[in-house]
Amino acid sequence: MEKQQALDYFQNLYLVAVADGKLAEEEKKTLVKFAQKMGINAREASQIMLNIRFLDFAIPEDKEAQMDQLRDIVKLMMSDGHIHDKEYELCRRFAEKIGKTEVTLNMIIDNVKEESKTI
Repeated sequence: MEKQQALDYFQNLYLVAVADGKLAEEEKKTLVKFAQKMGINAREASQIMLNIRFLDFAIPEDKEAQMDQLRDIVKLMMSDGHIHDKEYELCRRFAEKIGKTEVTLNMIIDNVKEESKTI
């Protein structure tokens, strides 16, 4: 993954993580893991976090990357055990931007719930 793609991915995740006005400990841990996995350093992550109110979703061109990000965004949204309305709305908006319906989003949410039961 190229650096800008990684930064865009982190930005998308962070947008959803803070949608409810707070960053839960589980969300923070998940973001740190993603940042480390994608090679994003603390300064780069801080830049995104400081400017988040001016940022919107960065949509990947690749359809598979779009779906991967949607799944990861859903996992992050659910990582604190709650689906907050604002987080859900952002997930729905991301899904819409990549041409997916709310039905598809809800199917992904159901799949993530099932996956988490087996872990």
